[in-house]
Amino acid sequence: MVVGNTTVGSEDTPLKMAGKPWVGFDVKSEDEFKGQGTDRHALKAQFEAHVAAKSEAAAKAARREAEDKRSYEDAKFAAQEGVEAKVTAWAGPKHNRKNLRAMLACFDIIVTWPNGVARWTKVGLHQLVMASDVKKIHRRAILVVHPDKVQNEETEVQILAESVHSILHEALGIFRKQEPC
Repeated sequence: MVVGNTTVGSEDTPLKMAGKPWVGFDVKSEDEFKGQGTDRHALKAQFEAHVAAKSEAAAKAARREAEDKRSYEDAKFAAQEGVEAKVTAWAGPKHNRKNLRAMLACFDIIVTWPNGVARWTKVGLHQLVMASDVKKIHRRAILVVHPDKVQNEETEVQILAESVHSILHEALGIFRKQEPC
């Protein structure tokens, strides 16, 4: 039997929407409303309880996500001073971070976490003479410190990698202006 745009089955079958489901709305089997009985008021009360439970679960997930973000921001703030000291020792002060070749030649100084060390091989200045070689090695360095590659590392490593990633991109922009590739 079809009532409005809802299909009402026997007591064992859940209520389902007649026609096509909404685009972009994926209903999982555990999220589907399964009412019991045929009394309209009882089904309405069951559905409202179902909706309330789902909205409470969504709110709980949103609060947990906000708490995780807050704790990450706190850890980032706490680690920022140490990270900034390491980055300054590697790339120099903020106003003087222009020499991409020097940064790539001593990149092993900044990459100290085990997965980064395993992915990076030390590069000498003799390998950084041609502009095309600099671009290739820059690409390899970016892959080592890319945020997606360090997401399973400690928070300090993630922050360090994020900072190094942005510095390398800025340095490449300056390098491209100085030397046409």
